[in-house]
Amino acid sequence: MKGRVKIFDFGLSRELDEDDSDKDGTYKLTGCVGSLRYMAPEIALNQSYNNKIDNYAYSMVLWEMLALVQPFENFDVKMHYERVVKGDYRPEIADYLSPVLKKTLKCCWSSHPNDRLTFAELVIALSGEINMPKRGKGLP
Repeated sequence: MKGRVKIFDFGLSRELDEDDSDKDGTYKLTGCVGSLRYMAPEIALNQSYNNKIDNYAYSMVLWEMLALVQPFENFDVKMHYERVVKGDYRPEIADYLSPVLKKTLKCCWSSHPNDRLTFAELVIALSGEINMPKRGKGLP
């Protein structure tokens, strides 16, 4: 598998000003810009969104690093839109992953932004994974 993870991409970034947000604290900014496979459903649906779109994208990148394949790599745009954006289809999580990693992925790629973990919660969850004692010879 070849690929590069971009940790930062400020090409379309802008400072969020609370005065520009809707009553519920969401924003309507760039529209449908970016890679569909990593894009939170609310962006693809042209809905208002908040910073939890980054948590969704992070979960897809994390899954890709764990699975060593791109999420939805065999999906065309129409299939992705129907099954992932409008539906709740997500990549299959490997059985060998810890319960914490499984829960983290599921929470972060939820179709409902309010159900997604914050990055502060992610740090706490994943810190525990990093500090776990080694499990034998390694993952399969």
